Amino acid sequence: MEYFDKKLEEVYQPDIEFFSFNLIRPLVQEKASKFFYSREIKEFDLLSEKIIVSSIFFKKIDFHDYFYSEIFRDIHKNKFNVKYSVTINSSLTDQYCDKTDTKFSTINLNSEPVLYYIFLPIEEISCFMENKIKNYLIA
Repeated sequence: MEYFDKKLEEVYQPDIEFFSFNLIRPLVQEKASKFFYSREIKEFDLLSEKIIVSSIFFKKIDFHDYFYSEIFRDIHKNKFNVKYSVTINSSLTDQYCDKTDTKFSTINLNSEPVLYYIFLPIEEISCFMENKIKNYLIA
């Protein structure tokens, strides 16, 4: 993942930069866990902690190299954890999960999803950060 992150940073300027992904990690993990458990997927991995994907990603990176080097890097004969990434761009999502009220999209291989893009509205990030700050100031 480190090679990919460095390569991506050379060409990708995210719409929003976080000083540390750790600030929103609990929000991302909660949203992903609810989403995947509702789909009965028990094994899933975050693709990258350094970015939140937007549409420029597809224009600036060699997607073929990315797909095979990052999504399939840990594939084994009978086991593969699906990967996911978070997007703040709702136009990248074309599906909806009623159970979790989540917009998402997938990249499939043989009709099976191997990569999910989960939409995380900027408003949700903002509210999460505001609450985190309030709790910090109160404590």
